[in-house]
Amino acid sequence: MKIAPNINCRLVLIGAFEGIPSEGLRRVSHSLRHSLEKICSVFAISTKDSLDGQTFKRIKEFNPQVIHYVPGPTRRGLFALSLLKRAVAGNPLTVASATRPFLTNLDRMAIRLLVPDLVLTQAPRWDRFFRKAGAQCIFIPNGVSRNRFSPCLRDTRERLRNKLGLDQHGKVVLHVGHIKRNRGLDCFKSLKSEGYTCLIVGSPDFSNETLSMELRKNGIRIITKYIPNIEEYYMASDCFLFPLMDLPMHSFPTKYNQMGVIDTPLSVLEAVSCGISVVTTDYGGLKKVLGERKGIVFWDGSPASLSDCLRDSMGNKPDESTVPDWDSVATGILNAYSEASFGL
Repeated sequence: MKIAPNINCRLVLIGAFEGIPSEGLRRVSHSLRHSLEKICSVFAISTKDSLDGQTFKRIKEFNPQVIHYVPGPTRRGLFALSLLKRAVAGNPLTVASATRPFLTNLDRMAIRLLVPDLVLTQAPRWDRFFRKAGAQCIFIPNGVSRNRFSPCLRDTRERLRNKLGLDQHGKVVLHVGHIKRNRGLDCFKSLKSEGYTCLIVGSPDFSNETLSMELRKNGIRIITKYIPNIEEYYMASDCFLFPLMDLPMHSFPTKYNQMGVIDTPLSVLEAVSCGISVVTTDYGGLKKVLGERKGIVFWDGSPASLSDCLRDSMGNKPDESTVPDWDSVATGILNAYSEASFGL
């Protein structure tokens, strides 16, 4: 089914819509839905319902031009797309966002049986893999909500520091994300001893209590509750640190939660959008999205070089326009639908 550009297409969007949008995949799903609904006729379905018989019936009645699976993809998601393509009249375009793929060795061997028409990739590893499997691939990163995540004035930052209980004169290094062993958060212990004010905002659902206690004992402030106004913590900080090391280029995760992070981490994008300096590893698609520029320092993971990276980044305001907003991402996705449909 051909999709003309700038046409209000009928879209089935399958995503992680259930629960509070407190972690990456849920937030990506909700944000994409909100922006795509402005330019498409969207029928949104939660992943847990994607293989339900009644859901199949409703999808067939909707007669979509595009069926887009946002989380993953995993074998289950690719299987759902394959079934729906066969069940719906008109040969709809099937699309998978490679936000956080997980495929076992067996899945990867059989990928040609399940590969969708289009994969929206976010990391070189998966772009290469899905191209080799025969899918059309287009790189489209995640975005930010600019009305929430934007630079603030100095007096606003001072007010926020008072509100959040942060030292007005301290150098605040922030991390936002799951408090888990594989996230490399031990590096915050040495930063605290060097005089930085260290703050980690975790998730109520994905935090290791033992690790949280260890970090607290080292003087690191830990928050493990859902913060609806998380942008205030970015605005009140001096630097954002993302210390998770990626897998080697030609390796794949061996279990679903081995990495536990989407391929273009929202926290890093939101920090840049708030105008605070960022020190990050070369994870997923971050270097392709952000590039190496003022206020953004890519760290090699060596403990000895972390202090130098922080010093190099501190006080350098990144260009927040580097990060796309969700409406721009949605427009890019609609254009990708059109381009891919004419390539079938």
